[in-house]
Amino acid sequence: MGVQLRNRAVSSLLTGIGADDVTLRVLDADADRFPALDLPSDWFVAALVDTSHNTEFIRVTARNANLFTVERGQEGTVARAFSAGDRVELRVTAQAWEGLARNDWHRPLDAAGNVVAPKLLNAASFALKGDWSAFFPVHRAVRVFQNADAAGYVASSNYEARAGRTVVSVAGLSLDAGLVLVEVGQDVKAAPRYGHAATADHATSADRAEQADSASTFGGRAPSHYALAHHGHSVDDLTEVVGGKFPSSVLNIASEDAAKTGKGTGLMSAALVRAAIEAQAKGCVPHIEIITASQTWTVPEGVFQIMVEVVGGGGGGNRAKDIVKPSVDYTSRYGAGPSGAYALKALKVTPGAQYEITIGKGGRGNGSNGFWGDKYCRGENGGTSSFGSEITCTGGGNIACGPGVATGGDINLNGEQGIPCSATGNDGRGGHTPYGRGGYSMGQGNAKAPSGSGFGSGGGPTSGTATHGSVAGDGQPGCVIIRY
Repeated sequence: MGVQLRNRAVSSLLTGIGADDVTLRVLDADADRFPALDLPSDWFVAALVDTSHNTEFIRVTARNANLFTVERGQEGTVARAFSAGDRVELRVTAQAWEGLARNDWHRPLDAAGNVVAPKLLNAASFALKGDWSAFFPVHRAVRVFQNADAAGYVASSNYEARAGRTVVSVAGLSLDAGLVLVEVGQDVKAAPRYGHAATADHATSADRAEQADSASTFGGRAPSHYALAHHGHSVDDLTEVVGGKFPSSVLNIASEDAAKTGKGTGLMSAALVRAAIEAQAKGCVPHIEIITASQTWTVPEGVFQIMVEVVGGGGGGNRAKDIVKPSVDYTSRYGAGPSGAYALKALKVTPGAQYEITIGKGGRGNGSNGFWGDKYCRGENGGTSSFGSEITCTGGGNIACGPGVATGGDINLNGEQGIPCSATGNDGRGGHTPYGRGGYSMGQGNAKAPSGSGFGSGGGPTSGTATHGSVAGDGQPGCVIIRY
């Protein structure tokens, strides 16, 4: 039948496997997350990933509950041993896309290789001689060749032993007296929707069958503008595919498609709509690493593109009063701990390549942990975070610094200064980041202002006193987040 897909098909190995093993078991509770593989020609691609991110692609050719029969070392990867608890997940890979592109449809054939012709029973059912119940599982796409060719899906399939026939009921189409051939395709999970009536009317039977086959890509139904995309309409027409807005990755594919097909800027084929949404939903970000310590990071096997986010360290908060000269008030000029900068960038990478990651420290608040800063009672600067030579985000700080500055990203956001507190105290806060909230201020008294939270946020300021008892809050360290 061809490649099968399923959303959120993820589990772990129940027991370890060696490099030569051709079966594996996932956790019992996760088994039904994966495609059923009803027919001998059904398959899907999965990835085995260990704790060091070593990855092996496998082709799963049969599934009996949680027991998978597999072909090892697919798509340029090498079979290796994996331990119990290592990750198993369905992946949409080049091999899977090739299977989808073939758009496999299969005809019922007898032992001699002859097509088994259907017998029309009524507008919603037909019969075939013999037991074909396994060949026509519920929710599989079907297309029929008749006076008015049509496509729909299997509603039920029952073998009648006494009559020696299988009765198949269909939905989403109407059978007519010209029925001569039936083919079965992908699992659509629910009734496919072909879009606007006018579009469905002028689509060919192949168009409608492709749309039925593709419904599984969109979580059980094709979006209402899918047929429009098939006929080369502008991406502006495709407003219902992803919450009313196409992700940038889809728009990029649309531009590439326009260049290749010559249909004009922003035109998309149905195949590319399908590919882009499937990649967005399944293949783009299966892993997220949140790195909080400086290290050398190695690109895992099988990874060729990553998305990196970098956050600089947050600055420590300031005391508003000079320790030596309490009458001098610096609140209007300095106060809150500024936050570190933030940047995001998509990078093409090579498996095995290494990148040096630096994580910027959080700055200490003035008076915190033995840090008294300069004569202006300013907090300590946050440290710089970086990903190789690609992205740099400086830390926030008030000692000849200010909010952090981002460079190298596709998106660069400088840090936030934060809000200084007044002489009475409780109305300021440190700078925020996309992943952190600045600490709030503390009024006069022998207490410490709150530190920031999350990553890269600034420490809270304090109105201070002439003693060392009132101290400012600390800034938070930065981080690097890698998605692939």
